[in-house]
Amino acid sequence: MSAEAHVGAPRQDGPTLVPVETGGETMPDSRPSWQRTVCPPWCDASHAESDHPDDRVHRGLVRSVTVVSRVRRFRDGRMIVEDEELEFDVGLSLADGDVVTWLYVGQGPARSIEIAAGDAAALVAAMVDAAGRVEDRIPSGAHAGHGLDAPRAG
Repeated sequence: MSAEAHVGAPRQDGPTLVPVETGGETMPDSRPSWQRTVCPPWCDASHAESDHPDDRVHRGLVRSVTVVSRVRRFRDGRMIVEDEELEFDVGLSLADGDVVTWLYVGQGPARSIEIAAGDAAALVAAMVDAAGRVEDRIPSGAHAGHGLDAPRAG
């Protein structure tokens, strides 16, 4: 049965489904009774009937990225600034029944940011613009192995 056939049609064992872009994919009949929206094509979550209400989210890991981050810490009353290599996950999430898809960048809830996916292009453009203004000033080899000393394209 196609996803479109589910939209707006009440289920005998659960709520009415809310339409989302599905790319023509179908909704499995084995979905949990609480699930109101068709999984987006990028969702790789395993939804279960026993999912806690806070965990009823479509999630998809896009990729992991290793970056060099500047970290500030206080030791003995003094601020210490260090470079630290970190791995951040970049992914998407959409709460079941919601209409806003969120772009997640982080290492778990303590070190992360989530922005509306529709705003991602503007944020990335601003970051690329800012990085392009200072890239020529990075000393060659200052962050060897991190891609920061690579020659500029163009």
